[in-house]
Amino acid sequence: MLRLQQGFYDGPTTIRDLKHHGDFGLGAMNAIDGEVVGVDGVFYQIGIDGTLTRAADAACLPWAM
Repeated sequence: MLRLQQGFYDGPTTIRDLKHHGDFGLGAMNAIDGEVVGVDGVFYQIGIDGTLTRAADAACLPWAM
């Protein structure tokens, strides 16, 4: 759990890949640099400071559902 809290959590899946599996969901950005929310095929990153930006298609995620 400590490594997760420190942000050592990366994955190979991109937002582009994720879009092939659905258009709605939740996830985490690499290094746990915020969360991902997908609504109607548009994926947003909610930063650790609360800012909301559109996630880049090349951004990677360690986890999503």
